[in-house]
Amino acid sequence: MDAETIKAMAIPAEQAIASGSARFGGKWLTGRVAIRFEPAQQGICAIRGLTLSNQRMIRLFYEPETNPQRVVNILSHELFHQLQHDYYGEWAHLRSDTILLEGMAVWGSSDYFLDADGTPSYQRVVQEALRENRLLPLTTNLEADCRTTTRDAIYEQWASFVEYLLETYGREKLDAVYADSAGRPPGSANYQGVFGKSLAQLEADWRNWLTTRLTAE
Repeated sequence: MDAETIKAMAIPAEQAIASGSARFGGKWLTGRVAIRFEPAQQGICAIRGLTLSNQRMIRLFYEPETNPQRVVNILSHELFHQLQHDYYGEWAHLRSDTILLEGMAVWGSSDYFLDADGTPSYQRVVQEALRENRLLPLTTNLEADCRTTTRDAIYEQWASFVEYLLETYGREKLDAVYADSAGRPPGSANYQGVFGKSLAQLEADWRNWLTTRLTAE
């Protein structure tokens, strides 16, 4: 991207920070963040953005002719990761369960991924997967299956699961389980200790919640 296009993204980037900040009750970034543009990645495991939160750097992988709005959309997701780091603290954030790490970032940046009716696109995608019996296990391992298609699908599910936890148990418990993880592997958070249920039980409850929503349509 040329310098003028990147410069024009400054205000939309600030707006993305404000949008994400609102999800944390107004908690703002604690410092500046560097954004680096790099050539688009290739292959079945290609990613579009990467946040190195401890270094306060975001790497975006796009070709020069990419629509700037698409880049801002992904940037909103990556900036939310930095907000997670600043809200929960370095120690908790760098150990957070990927289900919560990525699910919350998709949920938190959902204002930038809306359907025509104004609802978050992940809600429609997950309902379609439920209807067609295509839901993946929440513990899907992206190191074992790194395909972009798998990543996109499970990220949407993780966002829906985070939404379920928030709606059912509230922000305090979501914050508690995020900060009580043993590492990045999906399922590593202390779900039993925080919610009194295993992840498998919570996943079953979440699927029932989705089914109730689907039948109510």
